[in-house]
Amino acid sequence: DAMVAALTLNVFHKYSDRVRMANIAQLANVLQAMWLTKGDKLVLTPTYYVFKMYRPHQDAEFIPLTVECDTIKDSKNRPVPSLSVTATRAADGSVTLSFVNPVLDSAHKVDIALPKGFPVKVAQAEVLAASDIHAKNTFEAPATVQPSDFRNVKVKNGQMSVQLPPMSIVSVTLR
Repeated sequence: DAMVAALTLNVFHKYSDRVRMANIAQLANVLQAMWLTKGDKLVLTPTYYVFKMYRPHQDAEFIPLTVECDTIKDSKNRPVPSLSVTATRAADGSVTLSFVNPVLDSAHKVDIALPKGFPVKVAQAEVLAASDIHAKNTFEAPATVQPSDFRNVKVKNGQMSVQLPPMSIVSVTLR
């Protein structure tokens, strides 16, 4: 669910000149829920964490990117990109890039030449990943899938390198 949410948000960003608002239809106890409730208990889902990780993109200016990558086959044997990336610039000048590696069994190295004038200090980097594509948060195990600090990003000499784990969503903010 988290992967689908992130890929969908990246498409919405790409067409932000036409999509003015997008939101999740239902929040609790449904498919693709943001959270699950039972009595007085609450569990945050991986989809919730995707929306939280993508908050820096709200009210920010879309930065067009060209991504060259291999393709993988979807469930209907159609080719789809093996990587999805979106980038935005906030009013304070910070730039957030959000990456999705939907490949189940291999990491993805991404190298980006940063344009002159781009911020070059990593202010925040998070990853949402699990060892099993079907992993989920439950009332018995509420922290199975949650973001953690991401250390596999380097910025040096105007070049940004990111090593995306398999089945991962990574958000990096530069200031």
